[in-house]
Amino acid sequence: MNWILNETSAEAAAHLHGRRLIAAELMYKPRPTDPRARQVFDFTLASRLTELSRYEDAAVLLIVNSKATADSLAHLPAAYPRLQFVVGITNPAPLDSPSLEDTPVRGGWRDPARWRRYAMTDRWARLTFALDTARQIDGQGWLIMPAHDAVWGAGLLARLMQLGEAHAQNGVAAAVS
Repeated sequence: MNWILNETSAEAAAHLHGRRLIAAELMYKPRPTDPRARQVFDFTLASRLTELSRYEDAAVLLIVNSKATADSLAHLPAAYPRLQFVVGITNPAPLDSPSLEDTPVRGGWRDPARWRRYAMTDRWARLTFALDTARQIDGQGWLIMPAHDAVWGAGLLARLMQLGEAHAQNGVAAAVS
């Protein structure tokens, strides 16, 4: 199976060497179990993976919160055999700040012992993982970070890359969306 689980961005980058198109899919929880929610999730993800699979040098970097989330997506390599799937698990680190430890108590929050502060949001932890991974890959290419509800029609990815190249500065393609 074309499925590689990684703990660090350096490990993920090593498995993505030579790939020119990398779509970073940020996953915060397992694939939905509710039939209607799953249908929407599957449709939008399938549109992106189908378009990406048109390219021989493409890969998917699934950046997830847990092994359970990764396991819920383990069917993807069989459905998209042309794509390489690399999985990274990352979450934000708790923030150790003694001066703020009593905020839940002072604020009168319900169940203050359950609250934790983090150095960054889970979204930024995953974005940082994607950017760190791309930074460590030799060569030039595209890091694509689509929204969960993005639907890619046929030719959209090629058109976005053309726009990026058309507005390049100093040999570096412009970011487009």
